[in-house]
Amino acid sequence: MEAELIGEGRRAEILAWHNGTVLKLYRDPAEVDAATEEARATSAAHAAGAPAPRCFGTAAFGERTGVILERLSGPVLVDEILNGDATKAVVDLATLLATIHRCRSTESRSVLPGLARRIGSALPPEKSARIVERMRELGDAPTLLHTDLHVLNAVRNSRGRAIAIDWDTLFHGPPLYDVARSLYLLVEADAGDAIEPTDGLQSFRRQGGAIFLETYGASAAIDGAELAAWRLPVLAARLTEEIAEERDYLHREIHISLGD
Repeated sequence: MEAELIGEGRRAEILAWHNGTVLKLYRDPAEVDAATEEARATSAAHAAGAPAPRCFGTAAFGERTGVILERLSGPVLVDEILNGDATKAVVDLATLLATIHRCRSTESRSVLPGLARRIGSALPPEKSARIVERMRELGDAPTLLHTDLHVLNAVRNSRGRAIAIDWDTLFHGPPLYDVARSLYLLVEADAGDAIEPTDGLQSFRRQGGAIFLETYGASAAIDGAELAAWRLPVLAARLTEEIAEERDYLHREIHISLGD
């Protein structure tokens, strides 16, 4: 069977599938469990009322396994940023996150244990223990979280509504962790090959952070001190993603945040 390649990412290719769907096909044939988990998580997010695509289970394609998803007409929000609609894209990203945070799900796991493990594996015990202790003092919550929402993970549907994709990172937990994570990705993270790092774009990323927080804050309360406190766990956990371009920056910012 042949299928048209219509997109691709680091871990998967996107193929045109049947009856208005796409197949998110994992590159590694061993990631059968990952596909099954993403299908479960996407269905749980949709059932909870989150702006998530409908999911129709998994399918084999050759030796690989993929997730069958509702086909969204696009564009991806990053394309709008590159084509001059940056402010609208950031506003809609923040609105999307606030909408997700109005949802609850009994099928998700708390984000905190996994964060603690990642932080513990990324830093020496003395540093990681201090960060995990601070994180636990912030507490947990039943709020539905995406935990990786950024301008490459939000696509418009045929009605122009922004929909969150890549729900393999579904958890519940404190909403300001999710805000801090998305803010880091928007303002500070390395853009990789997706965006050319021009001076104008770097300036906009800083402005975009302010727009993001203002928009989110219009829909949901933001405790500035709590948001600032979540930045440290976000930075520490980010180290486990092993992005070489960010490593020195992350260690420096963690050092400053700990007051060492």
